[in-house]
Amino acid sequence: MKILMLVPFLLWASAQAQVRYHFGDDPRWADRNLDDSGWLTVPPDKFPMPAYDSDGFVWLRYRVPIPHEGSPLAVRLIREDAEGIPDEVWVNGVRVGGHGSFPPNPSLRSRYATVVFDLPAGVALPGQPAWVAWRGWLPPAQRAGLAFNATQPFGVEIGQRDLMRSREANAIAGSQLSHGVSAFLSVLEILLGAALLIFWYAARSARVLLWFSLFVLFWGLNALVLLAPDLWRANWSSEAPLLVWCLFSLVLNVAVIEFLGAAFDVPRWTIRALNWTGVIWPLLQFLALVAMTPSPRLAGAGKVGTFLFGIWLAGQSILAAWVLWRGPRRTRALAGTFVVWGAVLLFSDTLRTILPFSVNVSGHELEVENLATLGLILVMCWLLLRSLWIDWQAKEELRAEFDSARLMQERLVPGAVDAPGFRIESAYLPARQVGGDFFRILPGEGDSVLVIVGDVSGKGLAAAMTVAAIVGALDNEFSRRPGEVLEHLNRALLIRKGEGFVTCCAVLLERSGALTVANAGHLAPYAGGAELAVDPELPLGLAAGVRYGEVRVRIEAVEALTFVTDGIVEAANAKGELFGFDRTREMSGKSAQDIAEAAKAWGQNDDITVVTVRRME
Repeated sequence: MKILMLVPFLLWASAQAQVRYHFGDDPRWADRNLDDSGWLTVPPDKFPMPAYDSDGFVWLRYRVPIPHEGSPLAVRLIREDAEGIPDEVWVNGVRVGGHGSFPPNPSLRSRYATVVFDLPAGVALPGQPAWVAWRGWLPPAQRAGLAFNATQPFGVEIGQRDLMRSREANAIAGSQLSHGVSAFLSVLEILLGAALLIFWYAARSARVLLWFSLFVLFWGLNALVLLAPDLWRANWSSEAPLLVWCLFSLVLNVAVIEFLGAAFDVPRWTIRALNWTGVIWPLLQFLALVAMTPSPRLAGAGKVGTFLFGIWLAGQSILAAWVLWRGPRRTRALAGTFVVWGAVLLFSDTLRTILPFSVNVSGHELEVENLATLGLILVMCWLLLRSLWIDWQAKEELRAEFDSARLMQERLVPGAVDAPGFRIESAYLPARQVGGDFFRILPGEGDSVLVIVGDVSGKGLAAAMTVAAIVGALDNEFSRRPGEVLEHLNRALLIRKGEGFVTCCAVLLERSGALTVANAGHLAPYAGGAELAVDPELPLGLAAGVRYGEVRVRIEAVEALTFVTDGIVEAANAKGELFGFDRTREMSGKSAQDIAEAAKAWGQNDDITVVTVRRME
């Protein structure tokens, strides 16, 4: 039984021992009776590669035994990858099939749909050996060694037609099965990348997650594009997958480098340099791979692309290694993972002729770089999501603190309400969650009201805390004289050192229209479409013992007294034009809300506060 099982192998091995080859092209080389004794021989595990500057043609001749039984017959090319170069098959001088087209208008196919050709009746006879001639043309990229998937050696067998088709179907099914796990992993990477991208878009999370999701997504897409010819043996043009590979590689390369820049604190110039390298090398490789005519320039471009690819990979690893050595502790685990991944890719791509490019696990072919990348993705997913979770918790805690601060500020600086004899309106629009502007409306003696409007230097939570201190100081001030109120606030701020300075304007408005104004560096209030003639003195919190003088002014009954902070006049549009004093003066007679909304629409970049006071008849 074992001897019978060895018979097909011995027949096939004997056929391989008769392989002879010749470079060039001559139709007479298909003749059965050709004297090919002068041809060179090639071992079964080698494929003769013509010189780069040759015409690219190569002929192989096999002496193939035919079983005694079985007809009709077919010839099968026993090859693993069925690379789509133009070729023809001749049996005993009769052309039995072929693929693609030869120069001067060559066409390349990604994978052959079949490598079994039926033999016409009488071309070969059972029990007698047949001469099989194979004519092929290799494109310049393969002759220059630029294509990783260079043509592989193959054998030839002739046998009963159904048996040959069955063996080829089994070979295709085995190839698809062997690449099934890799395809499954690629699909998982695509789904994971898409999910991460959706999560980033929905949560508007960190930029590092955007680039990582694009990296995962396009790595899976690119791997699936390269696997597609092995999974679907369609007789399609090879230019389309190469173009898709090139475009996907551009996005993938930029995503990887931008991820490095977002995840690690590295100089921006290195990111730009690696980005340009990652864009240039796929383009050079694409130009060299699709070239149909030998060109020293294109061959040089392809080799430069290969060199740049090595530089690009090495650059990533060096950057990650630098972060591993000098970077903060929180990024070292991620950087270490990146160093290992970059080293695996660098060695697997540059030394693939020496080191194994793939491993076979229970009949499944798994590429080393895909396994390394899957490990990197899983580790980085865990590290990134863990980091993002920690950042999210910190942001939630900070958001809760800001919410509490905003509620506190709303209680400390409530909206203005009418006072007896006065109609008072206010608008308060902080630039952030909390602001540094404030105002208070306090009843004065008799038919008067004290209006205090101020602006703390700075923004955000620190400014809001200073506002709280000022409001607390006002609650403990019983004087209604504007100058004395400002002096009291100045003393209170000097006690709290390091709180910055505060501009403030205090006005005591009487029903008669008489005003008593004291100003500590603040914008003068408006009345009747003009600023009141009040000299600004030193802001609060800068020096001790400052005395704030008071100015007496009178306004007409129909005029509104309008207070603004510098967030109004300093609002700037996209062109950099300020809202300015002129527009503020022109709008000073409008309601507080109208003035504030106009400045916000113009371009808010600071806290906005407007208070208007009108006397009621």
